Amino acid sequence: MANGIYTAAKEQLIRGNVDWVNDEIMAVLVSADYTVDLSAHATLEDVPEAARVAMGALSGKEADGASALADALTLTAVTGDEVVGILLVQYGISDAESNLLVWIDTDDELPFTPDGSDVTLSWASDTVFTL
Repeated sequence: MANGIYTAAKEQLIRGNVDWVNDEIMAVLVSADYTVDLSAHATLEDVPEAARVAMGALSGKEADGASALADALTLTAVTGDEVVGILLVQYGISDAESNLLVWIDTDDELPFTPDGSDVTLSWASDTVFTL
């Protein structure tokens, strides 16, 4: 698989239902227990809990043209299965109401096995993804 935007997220973006700057956007470290399906999966409910290694909220979010920007995110004391990808999720009050936005698996740091140390997700030029 390669980085991509979920089909359901594209519709949510077109309808104006995703506010990158003001909504709570979470980054979720994901193990191989999750099989990506950009066209069929829509919510965090589609991602097995066993596949979710760690998660944290993005801060410093901005929009610059077609690019979504955010500050680096540090997740503390990460342990668990080997991390093969990062999900970006518009976080809601339940898994069923948390929209999958973007799948990232081509980062230079992926895959890696957490060892209990902190993990920092930093984005090239603060650009998390571009539409």
